[in-house]
Amino acid sequence: MDFFVSNGVASPESVRMTIRTEAIVTQVAGPYAASARTLPNYATPERLSDNSYQVRISDPAIWSPIHPVYYRLQHGGGSRKIGVRKIEACNQSVFLNGRRTVLRASCGAVPNPETAQQWVDERLSLVISQASVSERILTLATDFGIPVIVEADQANANELADISSWPCVTAIVFSDSLEQTENISKNPLRLWRCSEPELNVPSWAHGIVVSSELLLTLSQPSGGWPLMFVESTADLDQLSVSEQRRMCERLQSTHAPQVDLAGYIIRSS
Repeated sequence: MDFFVSNGVASPESVRMTIRTEAIVTQVAGPYAASARTLPNYATPERLSDNSYQVRISDPAIWSPIHPVYYRLQHGGGSRKIGVRKIEACNQSVFLNGRRTVLRASCGAVPNPETAQQWVDERLSLVISQASVSERILTLATDFGIPVIVEADQANANELADISSWPCVTAIVFSDSLEQTENISKNPLRLWRCSEPELNVPSWAHGIVVSSELLLTLSQPSGGWPLMFVESTADLDQLSVSEQRRMCERLQSTHAPQVDLAGYIIRSS
């Protein structure tokens, strides 16, 4: 079942969530944290139309990698996790809940319950294709505090809107050939994968992703958009989480003097 949840931070005192779904939404409860016991509050959504609800959460708990707290949306078919966080692109940088962050991400082996804490300790983000996304992975990432970058590989607006509603999803990367849809929330970031030296950045894009080959041949600077780049490496799945983190750090030390980068992605060649 598809959900669209607008979950940006409106103010420190309260947040209004807009929920669009065919399910009957009955309650939003929280905050919860996988590693701690909390006393949840309960809010009853206001029904705006057949498929639209709005709920106000006072004194919202904000999801972050350091404090991965979430809310539980109860609906006629069961429940699912949602969260409150604010992701912004400004002055060639990415900000999570008002703090500048550099995304160091890997397309390596997907975290599991045994390795998830290593991803958290190394402050490493996960890059995963849309086809490989599952509720199990998003639940694990939400619970532990692992930021996720999803590479869109099909123009399914409802599916992408559903994926973007998970608090762990930090960004969605669109290729040149995919038509972006406004049905997707501004949180997470919409990143555009550039494949040519000419920067014709779509109006919906919050940032740019380029290959390492294109990085130094761009026809112009990023123009204020946060810039991330992708480096391919052999046998990525064989590297430990700490080795993947060190690889991102080496890339940062190599390229940071030449260009201001908002993030680094390593993937298998």
